[in-house]
Amino acid sequence: MTDLIHMPNKSEYFYRKAMNALEQNDYASASNFLKESYQIEPSLKVFKELISIHIIQNKSQAVKKLWQNFLSDHSIQDLDYELAMLYVHSLPYLFSHQKLLIQLYEIKEYFDQKNGITL
Repeated sequence: MTDLIHMPNKSEYFYRKAMNALEQNDYASASNFLKESYQIEPSLKVFKELISIHIIQNKSQAVKKLWQNFLSDHSIQDLDYELAMLYVHSLPYLFSHQKLLIQLYEIKEYFDQKNGITL
């Protein structure tokens, strides 16, 4: 940890460590490093990686918590294509089956109208 003192950006340091762990298929370490990075400096690239890892690991509570925090500051209408796709993949972790279908229709309709994006 002494090398952290010399790092100009601790968030980026943890992000790089996470990417190295992912290359080794070490999802637990990658997840921990990404959490550190995101706590230091929230960024979309780290958020996207965290959501992806939690989906891969089937960590529904982690997915739900991340989206709840993210959507408290952002709107679904602000999502870019990549985030919209991650949101769609996250829906089974966020809603019951009945509510899931409604959410899918709502997000599909919104992106069809606004961006011409097909989900």
